[in-house]
Amino acid sequence: MTSLKCTVTNCVNNAKECCCRPDIKVAGACACDCEQTCCADFADKTGSASNSSCDTDIPNEALHVRCEAHNCVYNANGDCDASNIHVACGSCGKPDCKSQTECATFKMK
Repeated sequence: MTSLKCTVTNCVNNAKECCCRPDIKVAGACACDCEQTCCADFADKTGSASNSSCDTDIPNEALHVRCEAHNCVYNANGDCDASNIHVACGSCGKPDCKSQTECATFKMK
């Protein structure tokens, strides 16, 4: 399991800078830097999503991270093998869609 810190505080799945989901997916199959990745499970709590997509608001400090970023050194056959991962807001400030989030841990092979 990966220790995840999430600073995307306007995500419906975020509680205390952790994710409440049992797993997440980092998208960005052809990414060459962190800005080309995103959290595929992001849902804006100020938008149409009013409840978390999981049944709890308890922070999950260690969760399974699936990874589509084939060029990342931490991608191990579709799973992230980094001991710590940071999901952050992209350069836009507060994201309102998943493409405005990023895996700040991404590192090019």
